[in-house]
Amino acid sequence: MRACSVIVTSYGAPGDASGALAVVGGWGLSTYVFEVTFAPAWGWLAVALVAVPALTVVVGLSGSRGVASVPPLEVLRRFG
Repeated sequence: MRACSVIVTSYGAPGDASGALAVVGGWGLSTYVFEVTFAPAWGWLAVALVAVPALTVVVGLSGSRGVASVPPLEVLRRFG
């Protein structure tokens, strides 16, 4: 169970960071490059900031299910 929480964190944190970076980048582009007011659709933005990391975690866990279901020492013996 501990390995699963580590995997969820390792996939969730980059998803959260990329969402925040996208918002900051959008603000910077609209303000300084296009010289328009930054006015995102906050509802859709909130949905995206929750859905994208959640999907990242689901895809990451599905790809790592073989590693997460086996004790760490066995994985290290097999691949190390």
